[in-house]
Formats: sequence, C-alpha cells, structure tokens
Amino acid sequence: SGGLTDDIVVSSVGDNLIVTLSEAEKLATDDRTMAQSLEIIRRRVDEAGTREPTIQRQGTDRVLIQVPGLGSAQELKDLIGTPALLTFQTVVGQTSNSSGTAGIGNELVQSAENETLYYVLERAPVVTGVETPMPEVTLININPRVLAQFGLPLSSDGVVVAETGPYGARAGLRAGDVIAEINGARVSDTGEALRKLEASGRWLGLLIVRGGKPLQLKFRL
Repeated sequence: SGGLTDDIVVSSVGDNLIVTLSEAEKLATDDRTMAQSLEIIRRRVDEAGTREPTIQRQGTDRVLIQVPGLGSAQELKDLIGTPALLTFQTVVGQTSNSSGTAGIGNELVQSAENETLYYVLERAPVVTGVETPMPEVTLININPRVLAQFGLPLSSDGVVVAETGPYGARAGLRAGDVIAEINGARVSDTGEALRKLEASGRWLGLLIVRGGKPLQLKFRL
C-alpha cells in the first residue's frame, strides 16, 4: 500500500518503509533550482560590468545567455563556470538593521530569501569545499525565536536549515527542516553538526524532520 502527501510518497515493501519525493515536488524542486541558478548566473555576469546581458530560461534544463562585450564564448564559460566555494559558517545572531555592527570576527550577510533579514556570521568558515554548484546552506540553533519563525514544535531537537541554495534544494533540503542526525549520529547544536559535516566522507546521510515527519536524505558532497 502507499500514501501520497503534497511533497512525498510513502510506500511499504515488506517491513521496509520507502519515502521518495512526489513527482510534483520533483518538478517544484527543479523550478526552484533553475530560478536560483538564473540568479547566480546574473550576479556573476553583473560583477563583470557587462551591459544589458540576456539571461533566460529555455525549457526545463537550459539557460540562454547573451553577453555583449565579451571577447569569446570561452570567456563567458570561464566567467560563470568557475567552481563556487561551499562554506558552513556559524550563525551568531540575526537582525533587520542592514547597517548594524556585526562585531569583531563576524560579518553581516543578507538573507537570500528575506531582504529585510540579515544574519551575523562568524567570518571564518568551519567547513569548506569546492565540489558543488554554488551551494549556500545556513544552519542555526533551535531557540524560541527560531521555533516561531519556522512554525516548529517545541519538541524539535537538532539544528534548523535557515537557508539552502541549489545544491541543497536538489538534495531535498528546505528552509525550516530540522536536521536531527548526521551519518546516523544525533546532533544538538550547530557546532556539533559542523564537526560531523567536516568529518564526513564523500557521502552524507541526514535524518531530517519536516512537518513532524522523519525523512532520510543521502547525497554526495
């Protein structure tokens, strides 16, 4: 027998319970990933100082890019194809004041999903890597304000995904997900979570809680 929710399909085979993304959620994830990819490409092209670039989605998995003033197609490939840096940074606070002081050793970063929200991050990343296409994952500790912000139950235990970029979205992560386990080990705060992420091999297994339901995610770093 099987069951269907808005975003997952749950079925059973013998004693095993199988949870997969629904077709509608797969399409929605692809749409979110493409929208984020377009924005990333636009930012990289804008940084080059070119005028009136054309950046458009074509079909389900293609992007048309026309940039006047560049010398060659290879120059454009080099501009948008440089591997991005994955960083996990500890969140020490948040504010709506864009001109606020982050403090020594910290930096103020605007939320990608809420233009009035700014995170205070420790400037030195805890985990870095270059194997993924422009991921931007922010983890925060659970506190009453975070519970209220994401509508999470008081019994939530783990760390919360505050924001996730295209790689995290493709892997199935969403803002508001609670990461309860990393590679089978429980986590209670961001420091512990980041140490476990740093110690991970090429494959990462997460137990997350979304809408009160546990989900297993596994993806390659």
